[in-house]
Amino acid sequence: MKTFFDECPPELIKKRNRTDHSVTFVNGSEILFRSLDQSEKFKSLEIGFFYIDEASETDEDAYMILSGRLRKQGVGHKCGFITSNPPDENHWIYKRFVEDAGEMDKHELIKAPSSENPYLPEDYVEDLRALFPPEWVARYLDGEFGFLTDGEAVYPDFKLSVHTRPVEYVPGIPVLRTWDFGWRVPAVLWCQMFGTRLHVLAELEGKKELIDDFGKRVVQRGDEMFGEGVRYRDYGDPAGRQKSDKNEKTTIQILNSLGVDVLTKARSLADGLTIIRILLKVRGDGDPGILIHPSCRKLIQAFSGGYRYPKRADVADDCKVPKKDNIYDHLPDALRYLVNNRTEFLVWLRSVKRPPTPRNSFNAARKRALKARK
Repeated sequence: MKTFFDECPPELIKKRNRTDHSVTFVNGSEILFRSLDQSEKFKSLEIGFFYIDEASETDEDAYMILSGRLRKQGVGHKCGFITSNPPDENHWIYKRFVEDAGEMDKHELIKAPSSENPYLPEDYVEDLRALFPPEWVARYLDGEFGFLTDGEAVYPDFKLSVHTRPVEYVPGIPVLRTWDFGWRVPAVLWCQMFGTRLHVLAELEGKKELIDDFGKRVVQRGDEMFGEGVRYRDYGDPAGRQKSDKNEKTTIQILNSLGVDVLTKARSLADGLTIIRILLKVRGDGDPGILIHPSCRKLIQAFSGGYRYPKRADVADDCKVPKKDNIYDHLPDALRYLVNNRTEFLVWLRSVKRPPTPRNSFNAARKRALKARK
């Protein structure tokens, strides 16, 4: 708002309402300044245009709702604008304006690298190029879409050259399917185990999809990849045993009707994270305990840093919980449900010093803070 009123000639403004954050122009046009934290409240608006700043921080639902409200009478060319630093290639902005650009002829992408900004100080861009890593430069200076994260990676030991390999399905060995349930982004991984070594063969995510529809797709995809008659063992989120007000059956009961028998057991977040960190370690034969097929692109991005702890300075290390961003958290969660249900891995926890439970972690952090204050 400050930038807007700095730039807008005051003679164009008829009225400014500081209470409801709106401005009326001398020709009767009006602008509303709003947050998109609750975009549903805009479903009754009739607008002639909209503009979203820092669009990478908003959900696609907000963009879709505002696009659907471009219906104000008397406005000739109705349109929407968004500006943003380029997000990664899993973001809705990339999918809509780059990946699906050919199908959306009413969308236009304008790239504006920092080098074309005439108002920046001399040598500003070159100084930043010398100071920051290449992936940061590509995104923030050159305006390139790409994978870049903030915060602390949950699995910092993951290395693309070590943990990814074109592992193949081995007939006769059971295929382990592990599920993360949910309507917004249901997810599943197909894996095989060889002793205590885990191979991740394939991944699949849905989008705003009921579990029975997603389950049918998973079964069909498995038949296509491995053929019929494969022995499956399924694991999933313990929350799948809970009923909702939208369905009389639980998620696991729905999958049972598709011939999918999900084993689930509630264990702590710390247990699963600890086991996966052990799997990431390189063993005596030179290979790690987990290998991921390169086609599992989203899981690899998650392990490369997409799955991370929030960047918060006020949280003690032993109280950190991975960020739930609905982008990179679902497939790692699915993998965690698998390792938490395999006895081969659970025995490791007896000899590993694990972080305390979240409740004890909170109490320990509180005691440390009180002691420091005294």
